[in-house]
Amino acid sequence: MTRLKLYLTTLLILLAVLLIAQNTGPAEIRLLLWTVAPPLAIMLLATLLLGVALGVLAALLAGRRPPRKAP
Repeated sequence: MTRLKLYLTTLLILLAVLLIAQNTGPAEIRLLLWTVAPPLAIMLLATLLLGVALGVLAALLAGRRPPRKAP
């Protein structure tokens, strides 16, 4: 099972790298009054990193729940 996890993780990382590498054109982003036009690759990478960070945070918080009392 550990090898399967490793292979799937590697595959997902490779797919993410390919997606980011192929989308290097500019992308316009508007937030209220601000408009920025970074490369789409930077935005995809930032979104990926934010998702990973939130996933890790959720996993850590889920592990710290106090045990439920039996009824």
